[in-house]
Amino acid sequence: MEKPFRFTFRKEERLCSKKLLDELFLSKQSVQFFQFPLKAFWLFTDSKSIGPVQVVFPVSKRLFKRAHDRNRIRRMMRESFRLQKNDLYRQLAQQNLSGLLSISYIAKEKVEYQQIYHATNKLLESVKKIASHHSNIHPINTDSDL
Repeated sequence: MEKPFRFTFRKEERLCSKKLLDELFLSKQSVQFFQFPLKAFWLFTDSKSIGPVQVVFPVSKRLFKRAHDRNRIRRMMRESFRLQKNDLYRQLAQQNLSGLLSISYIAKEKVEYQQIYHATNKLLESVKKIASHHSNIHPINTDSDL
């Protein structure tokens, strides 16, 4: 029986490493998705020790001067991801893939939670499409005797 995914956002899921952040944003293999008011960067990784996905939620200080505004937006994005991540995690686990994800807030004004939730859903669907395409291009060898 497979282990059920929980609706939590653990420390292991947070993307904090400067090295991994640079790899995500500077790599030519990273893929960008736009769904207003969010923008996502996705990169497949080889490291299985980090779990299925590590995520970061940047909000521009240039757009929102007050920290409490940035924190509220970041909190809404985190909550939206936390509630919708299980399908993505399940698919990545089945395909034995892992990745880095950045979901950035790009709107110049604050929006309602429902709009962020809908945009997150669309972005995660795009990542799932890329993951299914990635596994078709790079089939995983399950034979251990080769």
